[in-house]
Amino acid sequence: MDRIYCYAVVLDCSAPYFMDKNAKYLCTLKLIDETLCGESKDKSAPEYLTATMFAKTQDELPPISKIGTIVRIHRAQTKKFKDQYQLNVDVNKKASWIIFDPLDGQTPLAKKGKNYTFTPADKLRLKSIRKFVKEYFEKHEIEGMTLKEAEKKKPKDFDTLCYVLDVKAKNKVEKVKLSDGTKVVKLELPANRKGTIPPLEIVRIRSANFGDKKFEDITLNEYSSILRVPNDFKSAKELLKVIQGGKVEASIKGELGMYTPMKEELTKILKGGQKAKAVSLKELFSGKSIGNNKLFKVHVNVVDVGPKDPHEWIMVVENKTQKQ
Repeated sequence: MDRIYCYAVVLDCSAPYFMDKNAKYLCTLKLIDETLCGESKDKSAPEYLTATMFAKTQDELPPISKIGTIVRIHRAQTKKFKDQYQLNVDVNKKASWIIFDPLDGQTPLAKKGKNYTFTPADKLRLKSIRKFVKEYFEKHEIEGMTLKEAEKKKPKDFDTLCYVLDVKAKNKVEKVKLSDGTKVVKLELPANRKGTIPPLEIVRIRSANFGDKKFEDITLNEYSSILRVPNDFKSAKELLKVIQGGKVEASIKGELGMYTPMKEELTKILKGGQKAKAVSLKELFSGKSIGNNKLFKVHVNVVDVGPKDPHEWIMVVENKTQKQ
């Protein structure tokens, strides 16, 4: 078929970037559905279908922020490339798109154009493909390399799943701290970039690079993307078990403890509190065992409180669209 209409699930998506050759913005999506990944799939079928979206402006491309996002595409053009078919979706040449949350709701997260049709048949399709999303991502891992593996193998770039420990805005830059249980790394992003990276969430980073010889900082390419992974997905559950269960590299255990939520009391008056010996912060976060106690007395000085601007202390983010 030349032009098709379909519902599909986003397995991966690049960030929008500009291509000089055709003077347009584009992003590439890896799409799946039950016919490619379901129990009745054809063995000769590819693992996913590639769709490339083109537009004159970045705002005309779908703002994909989450793996599993459902996309409805109208009038996509089929193209054959290396014995496989792919989709070209040029929104300035007939094609259009709508995206939905992977788990609930019938109102689109975003769409191309002012109007769209949504019939009873569309409701059934959306319900059916959400059932596939739930079943597929509960059973299948999302592909990614651990930070330790990437440090050892030194690939040109790599995909990885990480837990967001902390996000701080400073001097028009967002400083993000991430970990997958094998390493803790830092990432700097422009504070005005589209989409948000919420702390204490699982994200998949596409096409990252180590930015220094110490392998402590990662950088992104123009087309790199950061997509949230819903906590119900198998990959998110497994990584949360590692991070929150303490099954991490000994060298980063103390640092992770500073950022991961505590399930027990944070403070408590110790017996004989006045006479108890204070423990230094260096000793406390060394990762080494300090007796059998779980609570310790410390003497500290406050050196900084941030953000400096009280208006930045609270940020409201709409959970589905990720708009501030």
